[in-house]
Amino acid sequence: MRFAPTSANQGTGTLTLHSNDSCQPTRTVSLNATVPSPQITASSDSTVFPPTVVGCIESKTVTVSNTGAAALIVSPSVSGAGYSLSPFLSSGSDGIHLAPGDSAQLTVNFAPTSVARALTGTLTLTSNDPVNPIDTIDFCGEGAPTGIRVLVLQRTGIPYPSVDQIMLQGPSGNVTLKKVPLTVINPPGSCEPTQFHYEAAIPVNDFEEEGVQRNKKKNGHGYTLHIKIKNKHQTINISLGSCDFQQLVITI
Repeated sequence: MRFAPTSANQGTGTLTLHSNDSCQPTRTVSLNATVPSPQITASSDSTVFPPTVVGCIESKTVTVSNTGAAALIVSPSVSGAGYSLSPFLSSGSDGIHLAPGDSAQLTVNFAPTSVARALTGTLTLTSNDPVNPIDTIDFCGEGAPTGIRVLVLQRTGIPYPSVDQIMLQGPSGNVTLKKVPLTVINPPGSCEPTQFHYEAAIPVNDFEEEGVQRNKKKNGHGYTLHIKIKNKHQTINISLGSCDFQQLVITI
């Protein structure tokens, strides 16, 4: 008997014997074989990048494993504006080789070049897995300026419909807004919905919002945020670097 599989799903057959045996003219024998094959498994703890300042970088780790019984060869690539992959494969390389049970880690980098609510990217893993030769993981990220995003919650964890007053004081000036409504944005792609009461780029004097009161001061990176809802007040000191976009969730 010979077995020459052409697919990982093969391996079951029957041998039939015909003879001149008057009691048992036909006899069958079950045939079973195992086809060792590679199997790719890829996962990432998260596929959504936090808001990333334009010109800065955030990274996510993807683990690629061979859960099959033969050597796995994987050729990774990434697409999407601002996305890159490391380690980079050398020119002429046929991919990453993984023995059965082995795994490797890839790093997907997100470095947006423009401010945008949703920038999508796709990691494509092409391999010799006969069942799943092409596996993909979709990523999403937001390109942001240096700044802050503020969401104010009630003690129950529910956002306030509006905030009576938000004041941001900083070296570049002061911004005061009143009756600030809750804003909800559902970006396209796989990015998560965004809720906030206030969002600002830093320095403060970059903004031209209606009803804003300004007070010019020296440039710097230290800011103070004041929140007021009826008789409730909250004050937070903020320090921002050039690659910082802070999402502040405040409970009052």
